[in-house]
Amino acid sequence: MTIPARPNGTLMIAAHGHGGTVEEWQAGTDQAALLEALLGAGYSIASSDAGGNVWGAPASVTAYEDLHHWAAREAGARHVVLLGQSMGGLPALQLVGRIPATAFVGIYPVCNLATMTDKFPTFRQAWPDGAPADLSPVSPPYPPGFRALFFASPQDTTVPKATNTDTCAAVAAAAGADVTVVAAEGEHGDPSVFQPARVVEFLSAG
Repeated sequence: MTIPARPNGTLMIAAHGHGGTVEEWQAGTDQAALLEALLGAGYSIASSDAGGNVWGAPASVTAYEDLHHWAAREAGARHVVLLGQSMGGLPALQLVGRIPATAFVGIYPVCNLATMTDKFPTFRQAWPDGAPADLSPVSPPYPPGFRALFFASPQDTTVPKATNTDTCAAVAAAAGADVTVVAAEGEHGDPSVFQPARVVEFLSAG
């Protein structure tokens, strides 16, 4: 966990993508500018290995839930927000309703598990019986006033925007969440999805 010099009282639980580790949202190169902006704005940031490449399986969600309980105490945080990058969208969105999160930031997030079937060998290891319906798409109990910001590219062939971000944004909006979708560009992982100023502005407005 990283605690800034001047904490603003909000903890961000950041869920890593496929192939990522606890270090992705602590010292990752792609994440560096966004991490710097968040810390500069006073956000404490906690991350976890959460079982590795387990595609939102129950154990990974529990790991992040446990992380929240520990990190909120350590950081003295009164509020919590969620961030899910790629595969991390699955556990991050499942935390809605399980911890008192008020907002979600999705960086080209996987949030419709059935669309990932057979794309990665680790998928079948995590879900040998296939994608469960309640994660296809993820449909958590969004609390009143919940806000969500999604970044995704229409050119992304790894995690298609139409069947992940757009589908899950529609689910969240239908449940009463305040949803914003920002169209980036390029293939999966393109730098255009990392928009520090936009993320800080969104979180600060909550």
